[in-house]
Amino acid sequence: MNWYYESGGQQQGPVNDTELDRLLAEGKITLDSLIWKEGMSGWTPLRVARPSSGTAASMPPPTSMSLEPGVPAAASASAGSDAPQPGWIR
Repeated sequence: MNWYYESGGQQQGPVNDTELDRLLAEGKITLDSLIWKEGMSGWTPLRVARPSSGTAASMPPPTSMSLEPGVPAAASASAGSDAPQPGWIR
């Protein structure tokens, strides 16, 4: 797939997916850089046109979460009880 991208106010490309990812990794383009390929209605920020290119895709999945700050996820089962819990302020 051939992509075109904006750099310094000028259209650059075409580049393939791998090259576009390399440009992003090298900092030559950002997630806010405008990109376009045949079939698109207009220039679109990279983060919108290719959401999988975002840094979130390379981040590990979150571990278990607690709804209460400072309370491990296993302890959050008590959420909703009237018993005071560590870290609670009344």
